[in-house]
Amino acid sequence: MLRSWSYGENNHACVEGDEIIHRGRSVTPNEFARAFARTNRNAWLDLRIRRPGDKQFRQADLMRKEVQREQEEARKAKASLAAQAIAPPQAPAAPSPALAEAPQMALPP
Repeated sequence: MLRSWSYGENNHACVEGDEIIHRGRSVTPNEFARAFARTNRNAWLDLRIRRPGDKQFRQADLMRKEVQREQEEARKAKASLAAQAIAPPQAPAAPSPALAEAPQMALPP
């Protein structure tokens, strides 16, 4: 569901498939946001969205920023895993001083 508030009244539209349906016809988010206003509107800031399972409507712009943040975190995690996969092997650790002072044993022929 989409909701737009204008002049003290909430107006609603529903999403069917990939379309926003308002008053029986398909509209863009901006067309829905402007349908009740006497001025131009920014649909990201004007529209509220309630997805299936949501209890409340949330501002479209806040939801967009949340999705962008999640995508950025996933991208960074993927890049980090890729960097770890191609990292050169670690050099062997230096022998302990106790082993360096131990007498050398001759190997059998």
